[in-house]
Amino acid sequence: MSNDIIFDILIIGAGPAGLALGNILSKKSSKYLILEKGSVGNSFSNMPDNLSLITYWRSNYLRGEDKNLYELDSVISAKSYAEYLRKIGQGLNIRENTVVKSVEKIDRIFHITTEEGVFLAKKVVDASGYFSKPFTPSFSKVNPTCEMIHFSQYKNNSIIGSDDRVLIVGARLSAGQVLEEVAQRTKNLFLCTRGEVKFSSKESIRKWCLRNIKFIDFLISLFSLRKKLEVYMDLERRPLIENIRKYPEIFSVEGRVVTFKNGQSLEVDKIIFATGFCETTPHITGDYQRGHIQSFTTPGLYFLGRECLFNFKSRFLRGIREDAFRLAKKIEETL
Repeated sequence: MSNDIIFDILIIGAGPAGLALGNILSKKSSKYLILEKGSVGNSFSNMPDNLSLITYWRSNYLRGEDKNLYELDSVISAKSYAEYLRKIGQGLNIRENTVVKSVEKIDRIFHITTEEGVFLAKKVVDASGYFSKPFTPSFSKVNPTCEMIHFSQYKNNSIIGSDDRVLIVGARLSAGQVLEEVAQRTKNLFLCTRGEVKFSSKESIRKWCLRNIKFIDFLISLFSLRKKLEVYMDLERRPLIENIRKYPEIFSVEGRVVTFKNGQSLEVDKIIFATGFCETTPHITGDYQRGHIQSFTTPGLYFLGRECLFNFKSRFLRGIREDAFRLAKKIEETL
């Protein structure tokens, strides 16, 4: 780091969003830098061992030259995607293991404070991603002795014993993935949800939609350009869901006993929260507003890779690919 260098654009995060934008900027005259709190591809390499992306490669490549890297209708693992991201990162100006503490604009220049020092930039793009902060519901805890982990910490079902009593919290895609794996190890399986479990269409229909994703996106855009899209549990997991006991939201955990909001209680050994992630920008207090790519209060501060920035696709990889070009053009016009 050097205080006499003022970057045109500083990007926070070297996930898909930061890398997609960085790749575009690397082909232009802009002086840019990407700061990554961990390592490139970290969020995907830390996903469960058996997890694969839910869409085809046609939706997930970030650079045009990578379109034929895999079969367009193939599904690759999260670990393989992490390797792909690292490949992109090799040619970009990235500082890994650099945690951003704060972003402040002083006299038209952004001061980005990190553990390594202060970086200066004319523009800042927060691309810290959707997986930055795991979400777990709040409830009372009194000396809990059962093990509690989030989906982001779950690797595989080797942590489950045959006699373990396991409560899965969640009702969407990731909850179904964990349920299926855990069910291979124990029959003492329970589900906790806020409401009914909704299922996707049949696998054959899902595959048709994935092959024709551009047409599907067009249809959705006619009715819900900025509406958040939910990813439901796979229909094939319905028989499993129907055969396990279900509970409402957790009220408290005391020791190994979980008490639910309807007054029922259950003794468990493990709780796995498949409850998603929070959008958060702790380093940019008060500036981020959902659905807006640019800060209302701080000119020159932008966001990428979050929900509904340009449209309903913005959080997904195919949307990030498109939004990165839009944002690069928008920023270039103001430099």
